[in-house]
Amino acid sequence: MAWYPTTKAITLGKNLQSIQGKFLRVVAGAYRATSTEALEIETFIEPLDLYAERIALLGITRQVQRGQGDKIKALGRTLAAKTQGKRGRRRQIPTHSFEKVIERQKQQDIYIPDALLTSRDLISTTWNRYKKSLDAYYAIRWRERWQKTEKGRTIARYRPYPTREAVQLYKDRTRVFSTILILLRTGKIGLRAFLFGMKVPGIEDPQCECQQGEETVQHYVLECTKWSQQRDILGAYRDRSLGDILGSREGSQKVVEFLLATGRLEQFKAFEGLSPMYSTSTGINREE
Repeated sequence: MAWYPTTKAITLGKNLQSIQGKFLRVVAGAYRATSTEALEIETFIEPLDLYAERIALLGITRQVQRGQGDKIKALGRTLAAKTQGKRGRRRQIPTHSFEKVIERQKQQDIYIPDALLTSRDLISTTWNRYKKSLDAYYAIRWRERWQKTEKGRTIARYRPYPTREAVQLYKDRTRVFSTILILLRTGKIGLRAFLFGMKVPGIEDPQCECQQGEETVQHYVLECTKWSQQRDILGAYRDRSLGDILGSREGSQKVVEFLLATGRLEQFKAFEGLSPMYSTSTGINREE
């Protein structure tokens, strides 16, 4: 029995994704041009539609295993016995939606708990097994979705699949630090290459002021001659790849210090000379 999402389900999924995107951009301080998919990966927050579906399945299955499904079926049999169709025949008992849900989970190789268990310890064990099976299934769906989407491909170079390790770059760091790092890692940042691509008025070309290349994150951090002196802040990372720099805690700290030292972005000039690196209250810091 194949299952395909209805038009309403697809529309709901898109609406949930839009809500998720607005939330994540506010939390991360990212530009509107940053894709929701990239921010979900960078903050390790599950797509909202997958999360809602997973929690709904957990709730439905739990209620069925507690006997609510039997009560619904009993009510259906009672109603069928008391009512007749247009031709006077007894109505057939339809397949209940919860039965379809359970069957679909079985077809997807999701472990289903035994409804006949009575031991509290055994029930707890089997439900933990069910939740792990459900989590694994939706983790695979998220991974497959991320690998197929054309959005957020800059982040895909750092994070080819969803991983909890993503938030370690931001743990116990301030909102300012987290915002700067996300802008650098996504490439959606106020440098000329990005602004030109977004058709920002007054930006006639993507060329850096040094006229030696387009002002991309790569060029700005590692190549632009205008910032040679400030680049000393990078230390040994001057000779590393951009991926190495932006992918480690030490490298990310140095590159944020470099950005503040250059004063290149107007929105962060208030933090020049400061070291807004560590805090226990404002950065992306998910503990589960």
